[in-house]
Order: sequence, then structure tokens, then C-alpha cells
Amino acid sequence: MNVDELELTLRPLEVAEMARLLAAGQVASLGGGVERTLDVSSTRNRYRRTGIPVRELLGRPTGLFVLGIDAPELPKHARHRQVLGQVTDLAVHPSSARRAASPG
Repeated sequence: MNVDELELTLRPLEVAEMARLLAAGQVASLGGGVERTLDVSSTRNRYRRTGIPVRELLGRPTGLFVLGIDAPELPKHARHRQVLGQVTDLAVHPSSARRAASPG
């Protein structure tokens, strides 16, 4: 299914909070995070890769974060995802597990 835009919310995390979330498998709160709408539109049924400006949203060159991704055009059960990640001076490292999340 093609979608035209994604609603992103990124919030920095401290090490202790990241550890708790990973250990418990919990969904993180996105309250107070930076919000951005990302245009991912393309020609119907054509592949397009769109980068997420994680460093820009994080507001610093490195750190831990939670990223909420909302695709309002998708069915409700597939609309929300959450990713835990880390930005280093070398790359962005997302968690390997996809997390279904409810907004907020």
C-alpha cells in the first residue's frame, strides 16, 4: 500500500530509561518529543527510499532515542510503530525488534 506521508515523533532517551525499556519490552512515552511530517509520496507502486532525519530531530550529533512512526493512511492495526535507537559518530543503530505502539 502506498502512503503519502508519515508522522514522526522523536524523543531523546537517557541510558537508564533505554535499559528499562529494552529489559521490559515496554512502549516508550513520546510526550515532549519533536514532531515532523515526512513526505514519502511517490508514483503508484514504485519503490522509493526516504531517509529519516534522525540527527536533525535528535538535536545533537549522538545519543539514544525513541522514534514513533505513524502512517495515518494505513489500517488502525498497522498504523503505529516505535523504534528504539542510538546515533553514534559512525551511524544510526535502530533496535532489531519492531514495536507496535499507540500514539502518545
